[in-house]
Amino acid sequence: MTIENLSGEWHGTYRYPAGARPDTPFLAMIQDRDGELSGTIIEPNGFRAETAQATLTGRRCGTSVDFTKVYHGAGPEYATPVDYVGGISDDGRRIDGVWSLLEWDGIFEMFRDLVEEPHLEEAETVALAPRGGTVASLHHTPPATD
Repeated sequence: MTIENLSGEWHGTYRYPAGARPDTPFLAMIQDRDGELSGTIIEPNGFRAETAQATLTGRRCGTSVDFTKVYHGAGPEYATPVDYVGGISDDGRRIDGVWSLLEWDGIFEMFRDLVEEPHLEEAETVALAPRGGTVASLHHTPPATD
């Protein structure tokens, strides 16, 4: 199957080797323009009681993805970019792969729902909390419809 577009909202988790740190949930908003990926990621900050924010840039080629996550203002612990390489499921709803950061590496998975949902009339809040970690909230207010 050819995956034509990864644009949309993806919910995921990345894991450290041998449970060195708690599993970390994240929310990625991806734009896919003819295989060129860009977007934003939010996740709990593992070192402070706040949300870590990052941008992603990369490429989709067939059923493979390769992107880099760069944090912004999350603190010195987040100064180094993180590389992600993964494979896209046949139905285009899941990406599994590995991440690497200096001497660290681990696995990640991310999912999306391809079913088109009706616009929400009210704002929604999504809370992300790793086991034993802090909570990061994303507050999203849908655009007004005419």
